[in-house]
Amino acid sequence: MKKIVNKKERIIAVALELFLKKGFSETSVEEIVNLAEISKGSFYNYFQSKEKLLDEIINSTLLSIEENLKEKVKISSSPLAAIQNYIEINIDLSKHYAPAILISLREAGLFPIEGRENLGAIINNHIRNVIKVFISSIKVNATEEEVSMLRGVTLATW
Repeated sequence: MKKIVNKKERIIAVALELFLKKGFSETSVEEIVNLAEISKGSFYNYFQSKEKLLDEIINSTLLSIEENLKEKVKISSSPLAAIQNYIEINIDLSKHYAPAILISLREAGLFPIEGRENLGAIINNHIRNVIKVFISSIKVNATEEEVSMLRGVTLATW
């Protein structure tokens, strides 16, 4: 692994690696801090818990994907071009974000986040909202059937 100077980035990179290899529930904070070569105190300065770390990884990945999609839609010349761009960017994003996506999909429904709906529901709602905005950008509004169909295509692409 490339040496990362920023502690928070190092924690995230190490956690991604461990979550992918061992799974979320089988990875301990102790393992993360040891591999990242930081103290437990440093970990808790950035993240309240291992669950909050995963939450940040997933949210930042989804936000990045959403921003990339918005940019592609802006440059589309027609609805068909927008859909082609949507599929192409999902293929590119799945290559770039493969570890985070795999972790997200695998771990999403396995634990509740304190005071919030479970992570699987959060991810699903975020994906549905991004798709709804995307469809609405190429036609007046999106039906639930269209959102569900494109969500299936998105998950299949990932």
